[in-house]
Amino acid sequence: MRTRKHLTKIAATVALVAGAAGVAGVGTFGAYTDTTTADIAVKSGKVSVLLNGDPEGAGLDVTDMAPGDRINMPLTLSRASDSLELADLTLAAAATGDPALVGDLRMSIDICTKEWAAPTFETCTGTLVPPAVKDVALVNGSFGNWAQQFGWVTALNKNQSIFARASISLYSRPEGDPLANASADKAAHIVWTLKGIQRTGRTTGATPVGLTNS
Repeated sequence: MRTRKHLTKIAATVALVAGAAGVAGVGTFGAYTDTTTADIAVKSGKVSVLLNGDPEGAGLDVTDMAPGDRINMPLTLSRASDSLELADLTLAAAATGDPALVGDLRMSIDICTKEWAAPTFETCTGTLVPPAVKDVALVNGSFGNWAQQFGWVTALNKNQSIFARASISLYSRPEGDPLANASADKAAHIVWTLKGIQRTGRTTGATPVGLTNS
């Protein structure tokens, strides 16, 4: 009798579990699904202004200058092909070193519509255009709004180059000047800094690839 009752309980329990599973399965079935995404890749731009074709700029070491000497340096300014367009361009100068030598250095800047003729870079192979700075003392600071005033930004944004020539000369003091030898055997460092500023932000529209307009 005990065995039969035990078996009866087991059978009842199994039936109850099976019945519950059957109820849980009512209304459950497989369904078709589909997933789509909007995948947007973003890459920021950059501003890249080149001096003589180099994004890092250009340099020159001058030694053994004597009063009356002049060094001509061609400086071709351009915008890299992968650069954003510009809204502005600033130009500033800084001179450091021995004050006597810095005080006797003079700077000139000329702009040509074409390249300057090597090897002395004295001759413009095109036409001289403004601005023209002649033998001025080196002054730290900005050169003014040349980029806008003389159309440099517009030209650079059209992938045109600016053909500049910077000249540094050592002032020759009059005979008998007590400071005639003050700049002898001295050192100075001159840096011109060109800073390109990106165009203003703008709003554009773009249709993602794979979508069609209805």
